[in-house]
Amino acid sequence: MIYLSSKDEFVRESLTNLILQINPLLITTIKDLSFVHIEAHQANDQLYFTYNQKKEIIKTPIKINNIFDGIYKLIFEKAVIINGFDFFPLNKLLIIKEMN
Repeated sequence: MIYLSSKDEFVRESLTNLILQINPLLITTIKDLSFVHIEAHQANDQLYFTYNQKKEIIKTPIKINNIFDGIYKLIFEKAVIINGFDFFPLNKLLIIKEMN
């Protein structure tokens, strides 16, 4: 799940509510339940998403699919690593590392 934050409360709430309507399993409002934290802000008719020093910029007004595409581009290769397993949630891929 993704935790979305913004210094602008309106941007954060608007994006969170929009994503919850389309795909409620993708986003959480509880940071501790997330595996990814994305920072969002809007400036100069553009929407910025930042994650791990990567940035996606989307020109506004936008279609909802552009928001999802921007988020997916940022976190597509994100893995959750647990006890020798690499899980890529967006790829729906589980890699089991050999244990020596």
